[in-house]
Amino acid sequence: MKKRIMTLVAVVLLICTLLSGCSTDIKTVSDTLRPPKLYGENGEMQKAFEKYAGKDVLMKPAVSGDYRSAFVLYDIDGDGSEEVLVFYAESSNKSAVKLAIMQKKDKQWVPVVNRPGSGSEVYSVTFSDMNKDGFSEIIVGWSLYEKSSDKIFTVFSCREKLANMDSLCTEEFTYMMPADLDNDGLEEIFYISLDATNKTRQASAKLLKLWEDNTMKPIGEVKLDAGVSGYKSVKFDPLSGSSPKRIYLDAVKGENQMITDVVYYDVNSRTLVAPLLDKESQSNIQTWRSISLPSMDVNSDGIIEIPTQSVLKGGKEVNNNNDSSSNLYRTDWCQLVGNKLQTVIYSYTDVENGYIFSIPERFLRSATIEKNSDDGIVTLYNYSRSRDKRGDALLTIKSVDESVWASATNKSGFREIMSANGKIIAYKITNDGKELEITPEELSRCLIRLDYNNN
Repeated sequence: MKKRIMTLVAVVLLICTLLSGCSTDIKTVSDTLRPPKLYGENGEMQKAFEKYAGKDVLMKPAVSGDYRSAFVLYDIDGDGSEEVLVFYAESSNKSAVKLAIMQKKDKQWVPVVNRPGSGSEVYSVTFSDMNKDGFSEIIVGWSLYEKSSDKIFTVFSCREKLANMDSLCTEEFTYMMPADLDNDGLEEIFYISLDATNKTRQASAKLLKLWEDNTMKPIGEVKLDAGVSGYKSVKFDPLSGSSPKRIYLDAVKGENQMITDVVYYDVNSRTLVAPLLDKESQSNIQTWRSISLPSMDVNSDGIIEIPTQSVLKGGKEVNNNNDSSSNLYRTDWCQLVGNKLQTVIYSYTDVENGYIFSIPERFLRSATIEKNSDDGIVTLYNYSRSRDKRGDALLTIKSVDESVWASATNKSGFREIMSANGKIIAYKITNDGKELEITPEELSRCLIRLDYNNN
């Protein structure tokens, strides 16, 4: 394998609570740890580094990504032998991270590169040969522990030999990843910049490309919904013959609300496109939902669906304990067809109990749902829209702890259909439901496990 992670320092993140009027010197574990003594070839590597940099140094492992060690082994120049990248700081200036690269020559580890970093901590380390010259570019994310939300990435590139390593660019980012979005066989750097420090909030997605003259230049930029406070997950559809590679950005908006921005690269206009952003309001209202529910491939067709919400006609959530009720939302799972959302599943989605009830199309205008928040029981009722009147119950769905279900001697006519989140999802079809041809076979298709790990 080309890459191999050698974990030399166990990183424990210290969480500090800053009280108003108080100040404290925030430290990380890497400020106090020295690398453990290694043996064999790795021990020789450590001795060579200590001889070069001295023993009084602070190791700086990355806090995220695939390479979470202060020592990272990787074949940068493509010669079949791994070099070692070392992230450290001198004890006299612990807020300035340095990057050293050592290469083995004549069976000895020799330092060939030493460059200053752009932060006090290493956030991530990524590799990508973005111009297919045999040398992998090194993409390092940096952060400051005075402002942990502020992150910067630097692209280091070598030409012909490691000693020629240059810093090509340094950019602020909220999220960053290498990806081939223009479908030319070469990876670019896609990144998001979210600026919440000014009165006018700004959010944008950008794409940087490495050119033949060894410079990084932007080839696309697009505005995103600036009303978000952060991004919970980022995923993308694979490139197909009918659509470009699309990136799905699940963003937090408000206390518990979410939206999904979608970005892709248009090869014809040669720019990034965000098709769901309203140009006038500069916001994305099409994918709003009142719950923290990310986009995902819910029907296992290889295409990501985006959840959207609207008030369910006649639906309500009741609480018998305080004799109250509130609106119930219908969740529509949509695919992006062209630049427009197209619903593929109309549903009641129960995030707490981990399932999706896909509402049969014949009931979309003639039925509604009530949820009892006391016991989580969900009931499908006949419903007249013209009279806004609820009729007879057709179907009841409930969630029961697995241990409770296993020990129950009387299940009151409920039948198990699947398990989710440590619970048994059970159902009972009423006589009125049977007359309308609701069957166990149909329910087996309509009840879908809400699987956050299918992406």
